[in-house]
Parts: sequence; C-alpha cells; structure tokens
Amino acid sequence: MSAWVKLNTKPSSFANRPHTIMGRWDGNGAKQFRHQINYAGDISTNLHHGSTSTTVVSGNISYGNWQHVVISYDGSILRHFQNGIVVGEDTLNIQINPSTTDLTIGELHMGNGHWYLFSGDMDELGYWNRALSPSEIQALYNGNQPMASINSRGCVECDSLNIGEEFVLNGDSMVVVDRPMLDSMISGGYDVTKACVSHVTDMGG
Repeated sequence: MSAWVKLNTKPSSFANRPHTIMGRWDGNGAKQFRHQINYAGDISTNLHHGSTSTTVVSGNISYGNWQHVVISYDGSILRHFQNGIVVGEDTLNIQINPSTTDLTIGELHMGNGHWYLFSGDMDELGYWNRALSPSEIQALYNGNQPMASINSRGCVECDSLNIGEEFVLNGDSMVVVDRPMLDSMISGGYDVTKACVSHVTDMGG
C-alpha cells in the first residue's frame, strides 16, 4: 500500500481516534487488515490471522504536511516506510486471513458501522497484491523511475491520464479510476489491486 497523506485535526470528540488509510475489516466478511495513522501520528498496521490480531506501530506523521507512507508485507516481514525510508519493521511470519469483505479507503467498515474516518487529504493511493521492493518504494517517493507520468512528489500522476486509461507500473497493468468508479468496483467485487485512484481528497473529519 502506498499513499501521500496530509493530516488534519479532528473535532475534540474524535481526537483520540485513528485516521484510516485503508482496510478490510469485518463489515461484511472476515477481518483481514487495517492500515491507519494513530491520532498521535504513529503509522499502525493490524493484521488478522485466525482469531488473533497483530499490530505493528512505528514512524511519526506530522499534521498539516504532505508525507509519503508505504506499508509492505511479504508474508514474513512487515515494513513501514515514511518518505522513502524504513521507519519500522517486524518479522511476523503469519498468514493473513482470506476475506471478501469490502476494501474501504478513508474509513473502516466494521460490523457495527463505518468508523475511524481519515481527516485530511490523501492522494495517489496504490494497492498491490505483492510486496514492493525497497527500490520500488524509493522510486515512488523520489520519482526517479520511469513509469506513466510522475509528479513533483514522485508518485504516479493519475490526473495527467484519462479516467479509464491503462498504463504499466512496475510491470503491472494499472487503470486510472476516480472515487465513484472505485466504490463501484468494490461493491461489485472486482479486483481493485490494479486501480490507481485519481485525487482522493477531502475525506472528512
């Protein structure tokens, strides 16, 4: 998972709750994972295996500034990257639960509703069905790898491509979608691992 994020503060009644980047939880299926930023700014990943949850926390994301976050798990080692640099890793060696539950962005679909909304802006999210290599992650941040169109922050500039247009990213065929198209793909059960979201912003408080 890769995303540029800019955090905004939440109303006081929600000021102790995390910002969700994306996740698959128990809204309409089995718990799988949740990638969030704790309100204090820690990058947090929770992986569910069997009936057990494992959480890894590291890094520190400040409020009001664009920062690049990548979370990578290869079935053995989970790594957190902040602005292209490893800020935490843990050897887990766990098998994440299979699940067909909704993939949600900017919120977490749970059994009792939709919670832990992201407050702020997110841009150019990427979601892969494999772990990115450190060099690929560094390239996403620095923009020194030729792939589609690169913006000044080093990410795929989906806005320079047409909605529905396909391109190749690190050998994978990707398609540019907007938020309504992504929601439709998720509700229809389509594979969204090859979707590049164009400007996911203003997700709410």
